[in-house]
Amino acid sequence: MFARQLRDLQAGAIARAGSSDAASEISIDKVAEEKKPWPTTRSAIYAALNGSRLPSPYTLCAIVTAWDPRGQNAIAEWLKVRDRVEEQLINLRPAAAVPARRSGGTSLPRREPDRKEHDQEALRELTQRLQTGVAMRDISLSGLAIRARLGRTTISEALNGRSVPSARTVAALAHALNLPADDLLRMRAAALGE
Repeated sequence: MFARQLRDLQAGAIARAGSSDAASEISIDKVAEEKKPWPTTRSAIYAALNGSRLPSPYTLCAIVTAWDPRGQNAIAEWLKVRDRVEEQLINLRPAAAVPARRSGGTSLPRREPDRKEHDQEALRELTQRLQTGVAMRDISLSGLAIRARLGRTTISEALNGRSVPSARTVAALAHALNLPADDLLRMRAAALGE
């Protein structure tokens, strides 16, 4: 449905353009060429239009700026729609599959319970530091996604504390929230038992 709304937005922009020269100025190629302030690619725009991938905040902002008659004034409204769609996708995502046992009756080696508790504590501390950073800056997930150049889903997963985020995600969030990246990366390593 969101992809259909974006295709309707594109069709409306082409209809308003009136001439083929004016329409070429708002083509997907032109939107992707404009790298500032919303860097995106042709493939990201096509993926958003065909519904195979939720557009990043940057891609959506580039599309809206080019095709919505309100221009940048429409960005906040479209980001809210995107946020709702992303929340729906997150809620529909199936739980991670439980790994199958090895054949032959051998089981995977177990880690010591105290080590596992230490790892979980490190993950809790990392999550709490990130959540505190977001709260102190009073920034929305969409705003943080733009500043960190990450998807809202990636940020949401990093803040929910159920799994250890990637080093790239931690570094990007640290930079966007003005937090000490070295400390956060050490917490991440501890959460992985490294």
